[in-house]
Amino acid sequence: MLRLRAIHLALTLVVVSGVGFAAIDAYLIGRPAFPLDDAWIHLQFASRLASGDGLAYSADRWVTGSTAPLWSALVSIGGLLPGRLILLWSEFLAVLAFAGTVLGAHRLTRELLPGHGKDLAGTAALLIATTPWLLWSAAAGMEITTFTCLALWGMVWHVREQRTNQHSLVRSAPVLAVAALARPEGLLLLGLAFGERCLRAGRSGRPDWTKLRTTVRSMLPALVIVSPTLIFYRVAGGSFLPTTFWTKAGSPIDPWPDTHYLYLLLNFFARSQPMAVLLAAGGILLLAVRLKGPSDRGVLPAAWLLAQALAYSLMTRPEAPPPMGNFGRYWFPLLPVVTILALVALSPMMRRLRGLRLWTPLLLLLFAAQLPGFIAMPTAYSQHVSDVEASDVAAAQWLAPRLDPDAYLAVQDVGALAFLLPNETLDLAGLTSPEIRPILFGSSGGSSWAVGDWQRRLHDYLRRERVDYLVVFDGSYPQVVRAPGFNVVRSFHNPDNRTMAGNVLLIVQTPWCRFPLSDRPTGPAA
Repeated sequence: MLRLRAIHLALTLVVVSGVGFAAIDAYLIGRPAFPLDDAWIHLQFASRLASGDGLAYSADRWVTGSTAPLWSALVSIGGLLPGRLILLWSEFLAVLAFAGTVLGAHRLTRELLPGHGKDLAGTAALLIATTPWLLWSAAAGMEITTFTCLALWGMVWHVREQRTNQHSLVRSAPVLAVAALARPEGLLLLGLAFGERCLRAGRSGRPDWTKLRTTVRSMLPALVIVSPTLIFYRVAGGSFLPTTFWTKAGSPIDPWPDTHYLYLLLNFFARSQPMAVLLAAGGILLLAVRLKGPSDRGVLPAAWLLAQALAYSLMTRPEAPPPMGNFGRYWFPLLPVVTILALVALSPMMRRLRGLRLWTPLLLLLFAAQLPGFIAMPTAYSQHVSDVEASDVAAAQWLAPRLDPDAYLAVQDVGALAFLLPNETLDLAGLTSPEIRPILFGSSGGSSWAVGDWQRRLHDYLRRERVDYLVVFDGSYPQVVRAPGFNVVRSFHNPDNRTMAGNVLLIVQTPWCRFPLSDRPTGPAA
């Protein structure tokens, strides 16, 4: 009964948090709003899908800028709703997926901890439901909670199939394959699950070829699920991975892990879950020690955490920000894994600590460690929403009545500006305009990128393409913005910015602009 009350309380917290963040949006903006411009990117892809244009963005050609085609497809259902209800639909889906995440964490804890799982599963659910960055993700209108939910449930069925000695992977492989359509990191998780099953089939010293063949055949549904997307990426973008990967983490693989990146990662987890991250190492060791024993449940959650840390640490490049994502969001899906591993580490001590009456205080300490972030999250979320609205959204709303729909825009953030304006956009980050990548990075040679005079190349490219306006942050492209003939026609100041790439967003008219802005009054400078 206590376990049921715990999971019900956790789900209630999910619902309350969703309503609370919606209330923040309504109070600040009067409509659904988002703490990152990336949410608007997903909305643009979804809107084009709903219109029957496929994975196009602002022009007619298909692009591979979506790292989450599954999320785009789910959100596109909202494109069939009247008005701008697609905004509310995306937030509803994210909150619904967060509820699935809490349930998945509850079930995975039970699967990993025979004997203790029933007692600790409710704790896991409550800890996940109060994890600050997961609460933020549920309100962000992005794919994070959907991927996390699918990854957790895929691991649940993977562990259960191993416990019951089932080798068909009837559920786990397809679920993990679908998860890979929500985030490309899911491919790593799917590969690790397959690898663990193969190792277990041959760990007795002599390979069990029957089990191996069955395991390989069971991967066919997963291949059917992921192959169309991978083929699309290859045909449309020349790679089996989306352009986002090459833009943010696509440097040549380094033979040694980047220790600075690993430090940043450890710092992120320590700030997000200070107590859990200290205990998680013990959970990893305990899962390894239990291998081949009666409590053997495999090591997939631990292997995913360690393998992804290693993979990203090999893909950093000196001249680019580390591939962490805004606020470390690439690692938000691993937060439940860290929590569950911490509880795995505590499970052998549970009976003794209860006898000493220390068990409840220790669990309360786990909650107390993330309480400051839980309390501060509504304020942080409000700040992030306000930053996006004061820059990209404000610029789009200002341009909407003044800009000719045939004008060509080059933008630093391609989300809100593309969704709210009918104009074709050139994405200066290269996410939806992969042709800009060689302009910015030059050609790769050896182990480093030959960047060279990229601003001169960009200036020449903008002239050749007849770009009419730039919407960029002050200081990001100084040699271009300050070149002869470029004219700043509007600036948006946000001195308290914590989210965007700069405090001042500029709308810049190029010397070869073909579509002057209309003469409507612009009002005082923002």
